[in-house]
Amino acid sequence: MQNVKTALEDFGIDKNEILSLLENDEMFQAIRIIETKTNFNMTNTMHLLNSIYNKEEQFTYDFNAIENNQKVNYEIKDGNVTVTFSENGEPEKVIDPNDKDWPKVRKALNHIPEIAEYEKEFSENAINHPKKSSLFVEESPVKKWKYFVLIVAILAAAYYLYQNY
Repeated sequence: MQNVKTALEDFGIDKNEILSLLENDEMFQAIRIIETKTNFNMTNTMHLLNSIYNKEEQFTYDFNAIENNQKVNYEIKDGNVTVTFSENGEPEKVIDPNDKDWPKVRKALNHIPEIAEYEKEFSENAINHPKKSSLFVEESPVKKWKYFVLIVAILAAAYYLYQNY
């Protein structure tokens, strides 16, 4: 997901102009403005236009490099950047600037300011302070407790069965 306001500011697009065009059923003109200023593909252009029209704060940005059979996606949630990458139909994997496939991601997402900022923060802080920046991907606390909860549930079920039979 990407912030609509940030995207519009980064590319110099007037939100009120786009809204006016959409409300006056001039969709093609709005599409032309977005595609010209952003170089987004049609999918991302439509995601952005729908988010503007529905007055949403976020829009989905998907990158699919069909000619290379690559799929690159990124999401910014609560200040954390998550970049996923897959190639040749392999499962998606979360990658960071230390990954061997990062140059492919950089090439695909070179026009996204948040990705450049993430890469810079990562290279400056990855060795000394791996979680100093809010831009780093952190594991969900749920993963850490999943097995503990499972074991407790099994023990509780065994105790219940022992008491009743």
